[in-house]
Amino acid sequence: TDWLNAHLTDPDLVIVDIRGEVSKKANGDSNFVETSYISHLDQYRESHIGKAVFVDWTKDIAAEKNGVPVQLIDRETFIERMEALGIGKGRRVVVYDTGEMLFATRLWWAMKLRGFEDVALLDGGWAKWNSEERIVTDEIECPLKQFCEWNIDPKLEDLSLKIDMEGVRNNLSVLQIIDARSKEQYSGIERRAKKSGHIPGALNVPYKKLLNTSQCSKYKTFKTKEEIEKVFEESGIDITMKSIVYCNGGVASTVVMFALFQLGNDFASNYDGSWNEWGNEPDLPIEIKQ
Repeated sequence: TDWLNAHLTDPDLVIVDIRGEVSKKANGDSNFVETSYISHLDQYRESHIGKAVFVDWTKDIAAEKNGVPVQLIDRETFIERMEALGIGKGRRVVVYDTGEMLFATRLWWAMKLRGFEDVALLDGGWAKWNSEERIVTDEIECPLKQFCEWNIDPKLEDLSLKIDMEGVRNNLSVLQIIDARSKEQYSGIERRAKKSGHIPGALNVPYKKLLNTSQCSKYKTFKTKEEIEKVFEESGIDITMKSIVYCNGGVASTVVMFALFQLGNDFASNYDGSWNEWGNEPDLPIEIKQ
């Protein structure tokens, strides 16, 4: 927050507000939990960090594909939407969300996949910025003034950062698989698809373990590199291995990917369909461990 506060007026800096949430609703006596994907555009209009543009994580960078919600949109549409926000070659980007770090890392991952390297997260997000009583505004800049040509060489794209269902199925016994969901979902106690459990062989690293989430704090920040390494080690993760990371919808998984990236592992793949796809496919194998 100190760095961003000192660079707010930098002409090449684009600040992106991607606040949103995953709403959860228990379904009676069953173990099924219904989820809804929500954008916080209303909160952005009410108040945001100066100069910030808004990204609706549910539709600006995602769309439903084959019945699976919030899948990363196609390359051309993604680039068009980034250009409209003023994002392209020669610009630096700082992304923030509510402070859960979920949606900021999702956009970070998508931009890295498309070859854009100069993107950073606001650690602690909106919650930290607000708690420090820093300047906010309700002013929204004219979209016509924001446009910037993308101009990122397609050769810089890293499509290995994303993997599909067949890719996961073909690598079940080859690559390390990391489940970023809660212990309850991993073990099958809580269900968010037709089936409960996890992908066979997956190791569980709930994404919240990578964040400082003490109740006395008003916001979440990433743990230190040493603490993150310890979390992975205690979970049985080899941080030098090529990994597939998944959650429910390819969002929380990017928190784990960002943490791995901090430790020098920039070759993990996000299973975008995640449990929303795998857990609803009748012919795919699952595993349940208490």
